[in-house]
Amino acid sequence: MNAPDADDRHRWYGEGFEEWSRGGFTACLGSVFRRVSENGAALRVRVSVGHCNAHGCAHGGFLATLADVALAQGIACRLSRDARIVTVNLDVTYLRCVSMGSVVETRAECLHAGTRVMTVRGELCVGGEPHVIARGLFARIA
Repeated sequence: MNAPDADDRHRWYGEGFEEWSRGGFTACLGSVFRRVSENGAALRVRVSVGHCNAHGCAHGGFLATLADVALAQGIACRLSRDARIVTVNLDVTYLRCVSMGSVVETRAECLHAGTRVMTVRGELCVGGEPHVIARGLFARIA
């Protein structure tokens, strides 16, 4: 499984997710879907062979990138469209292997939103169970 198939897409659209891309480095994540709600933004991606290490698990770098993007999206959707944020610090803890073919869904919670610095906590879940937890510090640059 290299990408969400037609059934995934149909089901995910029905759950409020839309295909989303920011371009640049985040393109390495593959097909990403995003749902924005009053609670922030959630991302969903299916792990493909290109995301995996030699053990058949999602590579830590892929998961860290997904966590970084998910945490940033968790707060960016609450800011003005012209606001720009960058990651100052990212702490990632890997709890379980995320196997190829798994659907990963992110959750993010803003713990502190100052005028310049924001702290966010998040999870990357498979089947509703956290497999990765992350905490990020973001700075507003514009």
